[in-house]
Amino acid sequence: MWGEEVTLTDGKYTFEALDGDKTVTVDNVVERQLFTVTKPEVDGVIFTGGDNVREGKPYTFSIAVDSAYDSANMEITVNEAAVTLTDGSYTIESAGENIAITVTGVVKKEVCSIILPNGKGYSVSGALTAYKGDSYTFTVTVATGYVGDAMVVTANGETVTGSSGSYTITVEGD
Repeated sequence: MWGEEVTLTDGKYTFEALDGDKTVTVDNVVERQLFTVTKPEVDGVIFTGGDNVREGKPYTFSIAVDSAYDSANMEITVNEAAVTLTDGSYTIESAGENIAITVTGVVKKEVCSIILPNGKGYSVSGALTAYKGDSYTFTVTVATGYVGDAMVVTANGETVTGSSGSYTITVEGD
C-alpha cells in the first residue's frame, strides 16, 4: 500500500512510516441480510426469542409450556427439521434463511374434580381440582382427642401411604 509497510494487528491497520498525507478507503462492506423468525402461536406455549436474526448469526429461543397443558408428546422443528434442547434453549448456529418454528403435540390437560371427605375425628384438605396425570397432594388432619395410628387412607379404592398426614397420588381422571 502506497509503497509503505502496513501491518494488521487486532483488527487495526498501522502504517510503519508515513512520508506525507494518506487517504484511507474502505470498500465491499456488506450488510448481513435480516431474516424473519416466524414464531408459533400454540395455546399453552410461551415462546421467548427475537423476531429476526442477521445472516450468519446464531439464533436462540426457548419454549415453556403452561402447567395446564401436557407436553409429553411435544415436538419442535425449525424449517421442518428437528432441533435439540440444550441447557434449556434451542439454538440455530448460523442463520441462512427465514426461520419458521413449529410446535406440535401440546394438548390441554383434563381437569378432574377432587372430592375430599370430612368425617368424625378427621378433616381432609387440598385443592378441589387437579389435572389428569399430575401428582396431587392432600392432607389428613386428625382432630384433637382422636388417634389416627390405625387410620387407613384410600383414593379411588387404593390404599395410600403418607407421611406426617400428607399424601400424594397421581390423578387418574373422573
